[in-house]
Amino acid sequence: SGDASRSNFSISTATSSSAKHFTGLSNQGATCYMNSLLQSLYMTPEFRDGVYNIPVETNSDKQKDSICFQLQSLFACMQLTDKSSIETKALTQSFGWTGAEAFQQHDVQELCRVLFDELESRLKGTQKETLIKDLFQGCMESYVRNMPGGAVEFESLKSEACTHSQKSSLVSLCAAHGLGL
Repeated sequence: SGDASRSNFSISTATSSSAKHFTGLSNQGATCYMNSLLQSLYMTPEFRDGVYNIPVETNSDKQKDSICFQLQSLFACMQLTDKSSIETKALTQSFGWTGAEAFQQHDVQELCRVLFDELESRLKGTQKETLIKDLFQGCMESYVRNMPGGAVEFESLKSEACTHSQKSSLVSLCAAHGLGL
């Protein structure tokens, strides 16, 4: 569409020696799952850099409904503010959530999937087109064997690539447990 242009944000992902504090996200009611996911993604420098490089809307009326613009804005505020926490209302409004929906517990895996789908669609045709796949793809291995000394010896190793939903499950699981990616 004609509303997209180069990103408005040109913030370095490197932090200066004077900016070593971390900024939290205010809970809107029941958004701790979302805040945990966003903080985990923000703390992944390659992801943050990719988000900053997504072409966004230049029309200010469309920016308020743009998930990509609001995510860029949120990450920029997290990086540049001296406040101990910042609001996520503009981002949740870009999801189409009303104030009441912020007080409902949503599924972090579903949020991660929707967010990744939106980012992947906006990254198509750019140098960062494979960002989500490059950062969050993986391989699942299942290994099964019987107890030593069993009547029948059995051993099985199965490897398979993670699907998109499995990747978002792993990311949301890490976020739920406060683990970095």
